[in-house]
Amino acid sequence: MKHAQIQVKTTQKYSNHSDKDMFKTDATIGEKEGAIYVLYKQADGSDVNLKLKDGVITVKFTGATKANWLFENGKKTSSTSHTPQGQMIFEADTSNLEFECMEDHFSLKICYALYTHNKKLSENTFEILQVD
Repeated sequence: MKHAQIQVKTTQKYSNHSDKDMFKTDATIGEKEGAIYVLYKQADGSDVNLKLKDGVITVKFTGATKANWLFENGKKTSSTSHTPQGQMIFEADTSNLEFECMEDHFSLKICYALYTHNKKLSENTFEILQVD
């Protein structure tokens, strides 16, 4: 496991507006049993555990944000999020999933459409880039 500084960038495009967020944070990046792990804290203090294995990415948020997300290129997957309104099930239709992990470099980009109850909510991008 190595320690690195990463930049996390997210965008959400809705029908009538868009949201963007970007922050830098310390992360731990490592490999275990054929999977790559990235562990970091979000700006709200939630812990994020990201796992990449066999082209599938799982993202688990714990703390202020509680969610389990699954992304697989070209597939629609179901995920759960705990919101102020209670637990909700979302579908993520992943259109692009790219990652690169080398000794001194890590990058990840996921492009996906977010649905709930078969209704499209937004087009989203989630990116992580090692910056040190």
